[in-house]
Amino acid sequence: MGELPKLISESEVKRIFQFFQNQIERQAIVVSVIALRPVGETPFEKLQQMLLETARSSNLYFLLSKDVIGIVLYEATQKDAQFYLKRLERDFPQLTWQASICELRQKVADFQFIKEELVAQLPTTTTIFEKNISTRFSQRKKMKKKVSIVEANDVARHMLENAIHTIKLPNVEIALQTFSDGEAFLASDWYQSEHEHIVLLNAKLPRKNGLQVVSELRDLPNDRKFSIFLMSRLPAAEDQISAYEHGVDAYIIRPFNLGVLSAQVKQKLMKRAHK
Repeated sequence: MGELPKLISESEVKRIFQFFQNQIERQAIVVSVIALRPVGETPFEKLQQMLLETARSSNLYFLLSKDVIGIVLYEATQKDAQFYLKRLERDFPQLTWQASICELRQKVADFQFIKEELVAQLPTTTTIFEKNISTRFSQRKKMKKKVSIVEANDVARHMLENAIHTIKLPNVEIALQTFSDGEAFLASDWYQSEHEHIVLLNAKLPRKNGLQVVSELRDLPNDRKFSIFLMSRLPAAEDQISAYEHGVDAYIIRPFNLGVLSAQVKQKLMKRAHK
């Protein structure tokens, strides 16, 4: 039998948790944390041994406070955490415990706040296998997503802008900017943040055309944050193939239905907002 895994240190938990927090904020993942303490006749050492013997590689196990073990479940909701605890209760009924669960759908400034919440939510009775659930951090904050319209025609630009303004999503804050040419867009610092970014781009533009803009965006190290819709009057297959080879995500042939384009943009915005 190999050596058992060990509880990781609090400093290591904080370091890893910072990465998780960035994932929660930018990628809308869900993380759940469990506080587990023995009750009744169960020694702390026996509970710890059982947890480490059955440890999952995707979970983190650490000493949360005296006689309380913390378990971090990555990409897991509070329902997943409850299922995990029910499995422990079923498979090891002789080891009695109580637990609290904290589901994280928003970035928390300090890991200490999560520790304090978990300890505060631990049951105050002596009932075995009792579980309390905290919803303090389970409300998803609005995700900021950017939309850029790069269109030389004033009327078309205004129509696209109005269409984007009609999109309403409960978990998304849309930040919109418009540009009349590719050079103005690339000269701005608007596209340089880490936010997911949808670019509605006319193929025919003064100064820098659409494909030149696409090439420059795809040369950036974080280019996958961009979803690029190229609008063109050229329906030929070779033009579409060239655009996709440059890195566009959607090739929109003009004239197009504005409602359909709005629905496509909305679907992209929803992609990670409703996890």
